[in-house]
Amino acid sequence: MARHEVEVATELRKGKAATEMMVSVSAPKTRLTRLRLRWHGTFPAGCRFLGDQWERSYGDLEWRAWRASD
Repeated sequence: MARHEVEVATELRKGKAATEMMVSVSAPKTRLTRLRLRWHGTFPAGCRFLGDQWERSYGDLEWRAWRASD
């Protein structure tokens, strides 16, 4: 079996309004088909997320509240 080389790194940065997390992915020898991120914690009340399909915006691009199905 061939070994796939995938590197995922995170970096915390001070943003204009709050601390932001930058996620970088590098996979020079393999084709990525998906990336799933999980974390444990809660979001502040009123937090909004930019929702859309991967790498496009065909009309469902929106800022919305958290939904358990996301």
